[in-house]
Amino acid sequence: MTLKKSLALSFVVTMSAMALDMMFHMATNVAVHLPYVLVKVAVVWFTLVLAYWLVGWRKWDGIIWSLGASVLFDVYYNFAEPTLDRTVFTLDEAALFIIVHFFCIAIPFLALYIYGMDGLSLSGKQISAGGLYKIVGAGAIIGTLGLFPSKAFLKSSGLLLGLSYNDHVLIGTLAAIAGLVAVYKLIFRR
Repeated sequence: MTLKKSLALSFVVTMSAMALDMMFHMATNVAVHLPYVLVKVAVVWFTLVLAYWLVGWRKWDGIIWSLGASVLFDVYYNFAEPTLDRTVFTLDEAALFIIVHFFCIAIPFLALYIYGMDGLSLSGKQISAGGLYKIVGAGAIIGTLGLFPSKAFLKSSGLLLGLSYNDHVLIGTLAAIAGLVAVYKLIFRR
């Protein structure tokens, strides 16, 4: 699949998923916080772009990466420092929300897959095994550096970028996503 198609399909699925997610948030009185939603959009969209581009647009791969995007957002959420007082605001921190987010992502994917498949290439980009191993290695290293050290450690070492409160966690999550998509491609779609 071309990068342009991957970007477009991921955008449609991600925005539809976020609309469903926001409706669920409002129906269940769970807080909707714009910076939090923007990170959710970034994590889901990046996961889907890489998965559709590198792995391809197949039914079961799309379902697996719908779950993967939901789980990877939960990884971000658990490593990030809270930007809202969680004793005051109800957020989607329960494990149940992995399932809710999965359905919010999988429903638009399946609808687009079933009704919009005409003319779409199913195969992903062909990258050499060496290139995929490099992505896996870089994703593991950057993911570990971004997710595990504390903000104080990163700041004292000069590694904190200072773009946002949780920028190192977002960068670590995105790098981990790239590594996981490459591993999936190496193992299942080579």
